Amino acid sequence: MVAALAVELSPLVSWIASSDQPAAFEWSSAGLDERHPPVADAGGGLRVGGVYVAHFNAASGAGVGPTEAADLLKAFVAALSAEAAFLGRLQAEGAHRSAEAQGAAANLKQMWTSVALVLEAHPPLHAAAEAAQARRLAAGALLLLRTLEPLRVLDTLCRSAAHADALSPEEVFAPLALCASAPAAAPPALLSLGGWLRRSHHAVRTLVDGGGLLVLVLALLGGEGGEGGEGGEALRAAAAAVTVSLVADPIHGAVVSDSFCAMLTQGFRAALEGAPDGIVAVADAEHTSGGRTWNAGARDELRGVLAQAVGSLLPG
Repeated sequence: MVAALAVELSPLVSWIASSDQPAAFEWSSAGLDERHPPVADAGGGLRVGGVYVAHFNAASGAGVGPTEAADLLKAFVAALSAEAAFLGRLQAEGAHRSAEAQGAAANLKQMWTSVALVLEAHPPLHAAAEAAQARRLAAGALLLLRTLEPLRVLDTLCRSAAHADALSPEEVFAPLALCASAPAAAPPALLSLGGWLRRSHHAVRTLVDGGGLLVLVLALLGGEGGEGGEGGEALRAAAAAVTVSLVADPIHGAVVSDSFCAMLTQGFRAALEGAPDGIVAVADAEHTSGGRTWNAGARDELRGVLAQAVGSLLPG
């Protein structure tokens, strides 16, 4: 049968071989999505910049020198950008539960861990343009993935005032957006945000001017009847911790305190300068201050007003 098939194909093969323009129909990848990174090689898994990502992460990024680290960071940033665009498109098309989407999300989580390892081990890279790009991508990844792998990169970079001062409104509000989209993941993100705010007056002003205080008060109030809501008491405590960071700002703290008390009551004033659990305790207790009564009814009424406002305020 094979011999018969060879005889059948022989004229076609001869014609192709004798063609004057055999390259006219050369295959090109230009029509394909430029999706990074390729999933590769004989069980090795995801590979970026010449390294297998899972192996790199398992080894905590050991054995990478400064030059290699700079090249890796550049490769990872390109890969993250492309893979995030691919996953975003799948989600927009309603294919967020497809195998492709799950694979892309897994790729992104692995790569964010790798970027964190590179940046933690090589602080001089924090000044690189790719580090700033990674910071911006990480904020978007918080909303895209609704998990915390990108947060490690944000925390690493925003330990410096330079990166904290460079945070855009979108970056500042990314942890706040988790309060609505992924409440269970929001507490550690809010605690990280509190650290960034302590290093940047600009970030404090960005949050306050953008209405972030409304998000924090809503999270502090918890669910109906004063319960923790979907994020639990951890979310309430984290919102209170961020509020303490805001009030502690020497430039904008007084405005934050005034705005907070204007929404609730003057009875919160002293608690704002103390520990976060003190703010939660005042929010749960009935009191009258400045002619205003604070009780379960007042909490529920304010919660309803804030829920409407926050719904149109937050991204993603």
